[in-house]
Amino acid sequence: MREKGLLKFIDRFVGVPIAFLLGTTSRLWQPRRILSQGAVCNILIIKLSAVGDSILAVPAWRSLRERFCQSGITVICSSVTHDTLSAFPFFDDIIHLNIEKMVRKPRALFGFLRDLRSREFDLVIDFDQWMRMTALLSFATGAPKRVGFDTKDQHRRFCYTHTVRPSKQRHEVNSFMDLAVAAGAARGSRELQMWIPDEDLAAARDTISYARRDSRIVVAFHPGCGGSGTPRQWPADAFVNLGKKLTENSREIAVVVTGSPGEIPLAEEIANRIGDRCISLAGAQSITRFAALLKCCNLLVCGNTGAMHVAAAVGVPTVALHGPTNPHKWGPVGDNHVVIQSPIPCSPCLDLGFDYGCTSHPCMGMITVDGVFDAVSSRLARLRSGDEVSL
Repeated sequence: MREKGLLKFIDRFVGVPIAFLLGTTSRLWQPRRILSQGAVCNILIIKLSAVGDSILAVPAWRSLRERFCQSGITVICSSVTHDTLSAFPFFDDIIHLNIEKMVRKPRALFGFLRDLRSREFDLVIDFDQWMRMTALLSFATGAPKRVGFDTKDQHRRFCYTHTVRPSKQRHEVNSFMDLAVAAGAARGSRELQMWIPDEDLAAARDTISYARRDSRIVVAFHPGCGGSGTPRQWPADAFVNLGKKLTENSREIAVVVTGSPGEIPLAEEIANRIGDRCISLAGAQSITRFAALLKCCNLLVCGNTGAMHVAAAVGVPTVALHGPTNPHKWGPVGDNHVVIQSPIPCSPCLDLGFDYGCTSHPCMGMITVDGVFDAVSSRLARLRSGDEVSL
């Protein structure tokens, strides 16, 4: 957390003036030119933050790969996005940027930037929405065409030659596609995708078969929202009460609780309190193993987190709970999901990064168990009527 605070400080108080200075002076010596498709041989994509956003960017990356099918595409990732981006077939090379190392050893950063510039990228597309760091990385490549978000009040536009202005009411999957279009790709389908190895899917089927016992339906709970996402979490007590209500009302329903390795204690606490028709499956060691587990479930209940988008990508219906976040911008993609927004008047309050509107975060607690139970029951009734519950 200390290093994250340092990064945020550097990003704001060092990133803004440097971005402004570089972007302004570059206009004196670096003329803007538009590259034709044939001239674009070497492309760099930057995505350092958010597993969920990485999945939402898949349609845009698919369009870029189709447009620039003969070009090499490299992606810069962080420890947050490396596992996810490695599972996608769009990239010819992956560069892992160790942010913590760069903060501790600035000399390593200069070496990284020197190597990056030596690759002579023709086109750079920055898929991060708010960090000035990625805007500066884009500029440092020296690429003649650089595309990124001109996010309000973030002062990032100075580092790009072409910008896209995101909107609070425009879904991120569309905003990412806007970047691809600005880079020269055609506007493609919004369909999300995940690529799951056969061995991961086979292992997940065995695991879910054990978890379901004699039940016909498996409902997954994903209570965590990552290290910085506590304000987006539905209370553990609410998950427990929902789980008890589902399993006590019907023996055909089993519940599994998922989560990252860091969320194992939370998942186990919830599972133990729900009872013998619920087990914890938290701790999946890769995004593809996690996606396989969700694909073998019939429904997911979660807050606004990466799991919600993974479920949408593998075709699993979701009851998505939103408090501080805007479902018009970050909701699950597709028609087979139910979104429940907190009734508190100030919801949603989060438009960017982690700048929540308050420090007490009461909104998620105001989403009632009964309301979520009704939504789950309604969605399961549709599954039963369509006979969609077999794996």
